[in-house]
Amino acid sequence: MSDDATGRGPQSLLSEFYHRFNGYVHSVETALANPTDSTVLERLGDDLNQFGQLVTEHAATFPPGELGHIQNGVGLMLYDIRLQYREALDQSHHGRPEIVTRAQTGRPGRPRITIDPTWLEWAYQHRSIAGLARFLNVGRSTVRNALLEYQIAEPQQNPSHI
Repeated sequence: MSDDATGRGPQSLLSEFYHRFNGYVHSVETALANPTDSTVLERLGDDLNQFGQLVTEHAATFPPGELGHIQNGVGLMLYDIRLQYREALDQSHHGRPEIVTRAQTGRPGRPRITIDPTWLEWAYQHRSIAGLARFLNVGRSTVRNALLEYQIAEPQQNPSHI
């Protein structure tokens, strides 16, 4: 029984290749099923690339027919990861999310201004109504009405009516 460069026999090395291959299959399936960060996809692609190179370097370790199967599988996984990576990049380059939308109501006058409720709830914890109005380039009453409409804030009693 001859040993490879790692001090393990060929059967042990073959076993490790199959184990790693199955681990990559699981990682790729997980990455494709759950949208993930482009950096994670890039690293997984790099790892797969290195694994493919190792498979090629140790081609003599594989039984006839198995080498092609492993190389084909690695190639298909790389292809899938690259597609997912491009999609993740495309999604990340769509610019800022739209916080304020303006929609025509079909009636005369200004368009209806809508503020994203999730963003507004978060922002209201950090800034005043006036600060939010300046940031969004809308009137204070627009921000106040949205806070009331989404039940983020409760109406206050008007001090002039006391």
